[in-house]
Amino acid sequence: MASNPKKEHEWLSILHVANLIGRFFEKRSQENYNSITIGQSKILEEVFFHKYRYGEGIMLKELARNVDISASSASQSVELLVHAGILERTPSEKDRRAVVITPSVKMLAKHDEMKTYLMSFLKELLAGIDPEEIDAFFKVLGRIEEGLEREKQGK
Repeated sequence: MASNPKKEHEWLSILHVANLIGRFFEKRSQENYNSITIGQSKILEEVFFHKYRYGEGIMLKELARNVDISASSASQSVELLVHAGILERTPSEKDRRAVVITPSVKMLAKHDEMKTYLMSFLKELLAGIDPEEIDAFFKVLGRIEEGLEREKQGK
């Protein structure tokens, strides 16, 4: 039985589209927020995700693991974002050797502005796609996310 070359390379399409979205986001971020790199945006996304999902900051070590970079690289990127007033570092109450990373008060105050920016980015990204297709896409994306979260937690 002949294989379907399109099916065999769908994973390449996923990686390619993720890369294109990352570059598109980085370009828009550079235009609107000057100095945020794609690497820093991954850190910001994880810090905000953790804050809104769990109601607290994230340990530097966990942040590094979640964005798949070394602890020293995470620390350097976080330091630049702290210096820019975007993130804050505080000693952990649970482990005095550890550091907790949270969005800064300044960034939390800009939450609505950031949300509007991200929603306009998403609208631009999805322009010309049928609303039913978008709904189906996000339903599938949610299921993929759930599976990956379970996998990450070893369940």
